[in-house]
Order: sequence, then structure tokens, then C-alpha cells
Amino acid sequence: MDILVSSNLERLLYLMADESAEAVQTFMNQLKEIGRYEVTEAMKEKAKDFFADYATEEEVAAQIAALYHADGYVIDPHTAVAAHVANTYVAETDDHTPIIIASTASPYKFPQAVLTAIDPEFSDDSMEEMLDRLRELSGVAFPAAIEELLHAEVRHNTVVASNDMQKSVESILGLN
Repeated sequence: MDILVSSNLERLLYLMADESAEAVQTFMNQLKEIGRYEVTEAMKEKAKDFFADYATEEEVAAQIAALYHADGYVIDPHTAVAAHVANTYVAETDDHTPIIIASTASPYKFPQAVLTAIDPEFSDDSMEEMLDRLRELSGVAFPAAIEELLHAEVRHNTVVASNDMQKSVESILGLN
């Protein structure tokens, strides 16, 4: 994934450019052609209304655990980053305006990370056992697509050492 051209960045540019798709396209073309672009002074002014931060893996795990132990609510690592940054924002700005975090991922996509965050003693179980444990903790059934994957036929199970990767790919593609 090329994070320089993430859809979130394009959305941000679109909002800062007064919803001008043409301006965003110009920026993306400049990025592709010369490797950079510069936003307008008006856009820089609008950027002052934004707060940005990050969370370490440890902070993500702590956020997942804290929310679960406080409210019994299970969140995924992406949502944990948002919650951590929201808490940092409140702490740094003393702005107590209500914040809405729209979770776009599922803890069922990251069962090992979520379970380890909630219970550091968690042992590495099978995928089905981890999903069942998440269902017990959250009280939410896992998505149908996950259920289908649990019972799907494994189509590719080749394990390759990193130094044999090129030969293996060439063999699979019939190039040798």
C-alpha cells in the first residue's frame, strides 16, 4: 500500500481545498510527476483546525484493554489508535467537546492482537478458538465472511524461506 497516496489524505485535501476535486487532482499529479506538491496558504490556515497524533503498539494495546475493562467493549487496533489520539487531544487542549469515533474495522480481523491486549496471559490458540473467545468477550457474533473463511478450503499452503522466495514465485508463475 502506498501511504503517500492514501484515500484519507485525498479526502483531507479535498476538504481543505473547499471540495475542489480539480485541486486534489492537481496535487496528486504533482506528487506523481515531481514527487511533491505545496498546498495554498488558505489550506495551511485550515490545517490549523486539525489535530494529529499517533499511538505506539503498546499504547494501542493499553487502549484496547482499558476500554474493555472499563466498559466491556472490544475494539480493534485501528479504533484504539483513534481513541488514544482523542484522549491525547483532550489532555493537550482541554477541549471537552464530545468526540465521535467511527470504527471502520472489526476486532475479528485482529483476534490475536486484541486478545493479547485484553489478557496478557493469552496463549496462541487456533483461529477458531480465538474468534470464539472474542465472541464470548464482546457478545457480538463474528461476521459471516469470517465464518465462511473458517470452513473454506485452504488453497495455498506453501511455506518458503525468505532466501528461496524468488525461485518459489518464479516456479508458481511457471517462469523457470
